[in-house]
Amino acid sequence: DDFYSTHAFTDYGIQFIEERDKAKPFFMYMAYNAPHYPLHAPKQEVLKYQGKYMDGWQKVRDDRFARLKELGIIDAEAEFSNSEKVIGGWDQLSEAKKIEMDLRMATYAAMIDIVDQQVGRLVETLKDQGIYEDTLIIFLSDNGACPFDRTRKPTKENNYMPWDERSYWCYPAAWAKACNTPFQGYKQSQFEGGIATPMIVHWPNGITVPATFNRQRGHLVDIHATFRELAGIDYPEEYDPKTQQLSGPALGPARGISLVPSFTGKPRAEHEYLYQNFINGKTALVRGDWKLVNFNKLYNLKEDRIESQELSTSLPDKLELMRSEFARLDLELNQGRAMKKLEESKKK
Repeated sequence: DDFYSTHAFTDYGIQFIEERDKAKPFFMYMAYNAPHYPLHAPKQEVLKYQGKYMDGWQKVRDDRFARLKELGIIDAEAEFSNSEKVIGGWDQLSEAKKIEMDLRMATYAAMIDIVDQQVGRLVETLKDQGIYEDTLIIFLSDNGACPFDRTRKPTKENNYMPWDERSYWCYPAAWAKACNTPFQGYKQSQFEGGIATPMIVHWPNGITVPATFNRQRGHLVDIHATFRELAGIDYPEEYDPKTQQLSGPALGPARGISLVPSFTGKPRAEHEYLYQNFINGKTALVRGDWKLVNFNKLYNLKEDRIESQELSTSLPDKLELMRSEFARLDLELNQGRAMKKLEESKKK
């Protein structure tokens, strides 16, 4: 009855650290499923946050937007585009529905709180083992907030609470928009709200510029390159996944760029491009300061990190250049599937 997966994952993580071969370095990948839906958390954790979201999603988003400016994370002059300014619907909800929506978000907050608590347990274990100062910790998420309210019918019909294992709650798109402040878009979309997440790196004996904010764009593939550099190993030319031997089929080129220079405050090489694709229908290309979304929207990320100023009409030549580059890379990396799907959609 007391089982909660975030606790269980951490228990196994601590066991792994304590039982490791202390003569060797170790790698541990801790893939918490929280705060992914379904929204589940112990009752006492949910109650800590219940009532904090009764002002609604618009107020939450506006407050977070202001806070991001105050902290200097986004430009003080940044403004949402007209389509992003208002998240409607809260005032039209009944009081009972507002209470339910508050409960959903309180549960989401509780799930994040518990992840924080469990990461703290891991950190304390590293300290107890005397290896905290020498351990590189990388913390990040895989995508932006999810807009799909897949709350199941029995949960609503029986009013199962989110601490009941029979429940299956999700939050709606309006809360996802608040969660993704200051960006637009959601999980699966290739706007920044879908693909941009913060990353925290901690390594007392390896980072010489602690408590700094690095704005260079990175990608998940960079983590592999970072680990290779730190481990002092080369990327193999061949690898057989069945035998796990460094011989056999030729591997494709390594695409990541090591983050190690950032640990000492040095600029690192920029990606020539970042090609983004979800099921060939939601796409993006980032090249230099520029980003093409869904083959028809153009943004300058250096000047407009939150994608509030769409530039395809005012810069048609840049749009065509980015389209040409996307088509070339789609052919090289994806056998042209996204472009084929785009052409097929035009015929309908």
